[in-house]
Amino acid sequence: MHLPIVFTAGNLPTYTARSKITITCPVTSYIFDYMKIEILSPSCNLETVRDGRGGIFTWLPKDPLVEFNMLYFQPGKTRGHHYHPEFNEYFLVVEGSGVMVTRDSPDAPEEQIHMSRGSCVRTPMGTSHAFYAITAVTAVAMLSKRWDDCNPPIVRVEDLQGSKVKK
Repeated sequence: MHLPIVFTAGNLPTYTARSKITITCPVTSYIFDYMKIEILSPSCNLETVRDGRGGIFTWLPKDPLVEFNMLYFQPGKTRGHHYHPEFNEYFLVVEGSGVMVTRDSPDAPEEQIHMSRGSCVRTPMGTSHAFYAITAVTAVAMLSKRWDDCNPPIVRVEDLQGSKVKK
């Protein structure tokens, strides 16, 4: 589906993966039916690009973040096939590329988001997900509740292709 939406300075789009795409700007918020995982788009301080120093990109999470973890993936490896019952997880790819996959139920189709350097998603609590590394990947996972304060912090599920996950 193609939507005639123009982004201008000040618009901060947030795309949501399964049930909604929300595009937020200073005055209006648009919601479209899509996925549960949200794709977050950063704003950019253009002066830092124009003056030749590089660039500063800023993501604005909707949750307070209390813990972050550096994750490393080897090419062709997968981490996930789980959900978090007590926190929302933000996942920012620092280097490399891969695919974030989610599925609402065993009978639902898989949905995926290609991710590479600078891609950031928000996975709401209770949403099953897995990340498949295409290349070597470095990522940062940011949590809305401390891992050690959760009971349990993670619940394993059947993999998103329908096979049992080895524990």
